[in-house]
Amino acid sequence: MNPRHRKQAIIGATLWYAVLLAFIALAIWKRGQDGDDSGKPHASLAPFIWTGIIFQSACFFWGGYQLARAKGYSKDLAYLGLLGPCVQLLVLTLLLVLPDKQANLVMRSYRAGGGRVHESATGRTIRYRRNALVWNSAGLFAILIGVASVIFPTGMFADPANETVLGILVFAVGYIAVMTGCWWWVKAKCWPETVVAVGLWPFIPFFIPFVRVLVLRVLFSGNIGVFSAVLLMVPFTLLVLVFVLPDKSGIQKRKHWERD
Repeated sequence: MNPRHRKQAIIGATLWYAVLLAFIALAIWKRGQDGDDSGKPHASLAPFIWTGIIFQSACFFWGGYQLARAKGYSKDLAYLGLLGPCVQLLVLTLLLVLPDKQANLVMRSYRAGGGRVHESATGRTIRYRRNALVWNSAGLFAILIGVASVIFPTGMFADPANETVLGILVFAVGYIAVMTGCWWWVKAKCWPETVVAVGLWPFIPFFIPFVRVLVLRVLFSGNIGVFSAVLLMVPFTLLVLVFVLPDKSGIQKRKHWERD
């Protein structure tokens, strides 16, 4: 990716996926609450939902525009996002998995002095691993805090539903941090960065009408433990997948954490 647009693209896409994950988690939680409540929380959540939709759209157009430019594709692809969230998901995913047309340009700039000129391949891999460790550790911590808030409410809010919403949002932030950590880990192992797109698999069933209904029924059979187990399973599946990938970096294990 072109380094001039890479950071903005990563931030925009990450925030978009974070909002999507939060919406999905809230929809699942609300579906479970409908069985023993009259649906009154809908009105109280409406301002949050509309704010989230506006913020998510802004993240898409900013992040999608930057991602298209970073990978050498037409910035007009971002306009497809006007067709709705489903198309936004498709556009972002395609931009992430499509080949990087700027790879040769970035390499030439790096060799010309635009990057970390004095950093060897070993030092670069160690830096990637260090970033992966930091992001994954922070993400797992946030995930555990979020799930704990759902299972064991502390009573910080008068309405327990508000603490559940907060827990879901903290989980979403943690999951995005884990995806970022896995992205660094994949780079350290010299695999294509698009491998991390596997972390988007939890979103797929919610865009298939009949499958979505079945998933919601299974998740909410009245047992919040099922919901919590699913929340924990999603990030750990991604971590295990990246962990078992063979290391193509060629660095011996005894040199993994040595500084170059």
